[in-house]
Amino acid sequence: MQEVADDLAAWHGLGQRAFAIDVSKVGAELRRRLEGQIAKEDLADQRRELALEAARKLQELVRPLNEALQHVMPRAEIGMSGESSARALLHSPDAMGRELIVWRHDRTSRISAGQVVPLDFSFGVGLDLTESGTLVFRTYVLVARRAVMGNDFFWQPPPAEAPVGSVAADRMLEDRVAAIGEPFKAGLEVFVEKAAEIAG
Repeated sequence: MQEVADDLAAWHGLGQRAFAIDVSKVGAELRRRLEGQIAKEDLADQRRELALEAARKLQELVRPLNEALQHVMPRAEIGMSGESSARALLHSPDAMGRELIVWRHDRTSRISAGQVVPLDFSFGVGLDLTESGTLVFRTYVLVARRAVMGNDFFWQPPPAEAPVGSVAADRMLEDRVAAIGEPFKAGLEVFVEKAAEIAG
């Protein structure tokens, strides 16, 4: 009976013995030794947050273009991300000797005419963040048959760049999106003309 009582007492005591390990000195020493690495990682995280803010601002800036596209064709595909056909137009290529791209963002919108080999009008905007904190903006307007070489209209200005999170970056986005308006309208006119030929 005593053995059963001892086992019962031991069972009741399970989980009640708490203990603490003091790692404050070890943690402080590790942080001291990795101070440079931690600061670098903190800066990288801060830059990504600033890049995300820039992406949100960019989406607001292109909203009128997307709304115009939906007005032209209610079934427009708006704000697609990671479109393989647009990736090469909106991002820096990964290549030896180029600065590392640590973050990417892109949105593409499209309307189409025809079914077998659709004719697409599309425009896209893209952002790259380099390891050193530079924000790179690219855009394009394109009228072309899907998955077919050649095009009926193409506009793409050179990339623009500015330090992420800066006033210059905000101004860059505003100016570059404003510049899309005229080629956007010109491309739509070409699309309408070519779509009429398909329908006819």
